Amino acid sequence: MKNPTSSLAAWRGPAAALGLLLFRLHLGVVMVESGLPKLEPSDWFTSQVANLGFTWPSPEMWAWLAAWGEFAGGIMLILGLGTRLAAVQLSFQFFVISFWWYDKPEFFTGVYVQQELFWGFVMLLATGAGSWSADAWLRGRTWRPMGRQASIGTATAGVAALLLLAMPLMACSSLGLSGLRSQVSIEVGKQFELGGTQLLGFRVAAHNVGPVAVEIKEVTSGGQVVSVGVLPPGQQTKAVFGMGSRAVIVNLGQREAKIDVDISNAAGLSMGYSAAQASVLPAASGPVPVGTTAGTLPSDLRSDLTIEPGKQFSLGGGQRGPFKVVAKNKGTVSVDIKEQLSGGGLISKATLRPGQGGALRFAAGSAAVLLNPSAAIARLDLTVTGDFGNLRMATEQLPKTGKTAAPPRLTGAELSDALADWHGTLTYRNYGTQETVKLNTALRGEMSRPDQLLLRFDYEEPNKTHVFGTDTLYVAPDGTRVRWDNIDYAVRSKVWLPGQVLNVVLEGAGQDGRRAATIRKTIVLSPRQFLVKKEVRYAANTAFLERNHYQFTR
Repeated sequence: MKNPTSSLAAWRGPAAALGLLLFRLHLGVVMVESGLPKLEPSDWFTSQVANLGFTWPSPEMWAWLAAWGEFAGGIMLILGLGTRLAAVQLSFQFFVISFWWYDKPEFFTGVYVQQELFWGFVMLLATGAGSWSADAWLRGRTWRPMGRQASIGTATAGVAALLLLAMPLMACSSLGLSGLRSQVSIEVGKQFELGGTQLLGFRVAAHNVGPVAVEIKEVTSGGQVVSVGVLPPGQQTKAVFGMGSRAVIVNLGQREAKIDVDISNAAGLSMGYSAAQASVLPAASGPVPVGTTAGTLPSDLRSDLTIEPGKQFSLGGGQRGPFKVVAKNKGTVSVDIKEQLSGGGLISKATLRPGQGGALRFAAGSAAVLLNPSAAIARLDLTVTGDFGNLRMATEQLPKTGKTAAPPRLTGAELSDALADWHGTLTYRNYGTQETVKLNTALRGEMSRPDQLLLRFDYEEPNKTHVFGTDTLYVAPDGTRVRWDNIDYAVRSKVWLPGQVLNVVLEGAGQDGRRAATIRKTIVLSPRQFLVKKEVRYAANTAFLERNHYQFTR
């Protein structure tokens, strides 16, 4: 006789319906709470998306889709409406998080919360919402438009699918304007290039506001070079460039050239500087006729940027609104990114080591300054969104000044390599016996907010028992201070070393063994190594004494 508790009827019965309802409610509430704070994506969240490679057409679009996918998907799970559709997109999102974002995921044995959520969405994809859901209520109900019978459930799924397909277009349309006004500075012997990969044509209105003449050329998608004409100082011209073509502005003089450019249909354009090339074809017989173009792509500006050793690239300054720069370092040297405030101050924003990406916001009137202090050429992919009005671009020599350098600044994103499972040891000095003790230690790094890092420790004592502890690090908004377990530390130094190694030194006032002391913590962090050393210095002493150090690998 068949066991009724193991039959398909039991699986579809009230107990299964209740279990699926509670399971859906749990997953749905978790997703709504996860997606709601990210509906306006932060720089930190956008940086994480960019680091995963989701950069086309822009990481902002993918961050927006991920946030709304969690929020809207959670509501759909709570209602049990379009459950399998929600489970498909959420399982994709959490597959990326669980098995792509984490460094060493275990497919079946991983214990990350994100992995458990992924398998939960896979289960709902297989089972559906259950009988206590909007899907079940709609199932079998019909409507008869134009004399034809159709399932309401089918129609609902179709509408939901159309909404999901429309989301990328909605995201794209929310990203800004479609024009670019800029002042371009071109050094002697250099040329400025614009375009080359765009899907539509674009128009350039140029005004030579500098002391030397420039030549404007068009390099077609087939490689043909056509001279539009020479633009003397004080003169203006307009030209239209076709799909896939590049506009090239060449400095013909022995002084720096300055050009005001107004570009229509700037969506998706790349830009950059290179050594000037001689003309290979005779000039065109007359100016290129002015035409009009139209496009619906997101308004962003893309650049394959190179910065020579000892130089800096400035973008912005004087524009009326804020703008955002998403940068990916694809070169072999680190690049410092700073913000030149409209009032004259200069603050550090981030340091991008090779292979690292980041998203940074710049205020109205401010300029983004990208510095290459190394002896090799720096290469970056840039995507700029926001207010393009009067956006200035220039490559300059790094300033040499005797002024006091700005204090080092740390960001939560620069600690993102800690977000993994680590294994290693803690070595410390016993306060009572003064003996050195070494414990096997496991560590998990988590980041619940862009400015908060959680370090969860699992210590194995000599008697094989386990003790657990958590350290919490808060990075101040200006990046100059870190609060680490109720002690305020100043960021004394931050250095990027070869091999994507971050070295940070923190110092703060606290207590050690019930005695007032200056506490120094040194962090050495890379994708494969994590070291933390604690040193103390008492008021009567001048030298720091090592108290403990953690050493982890993965």
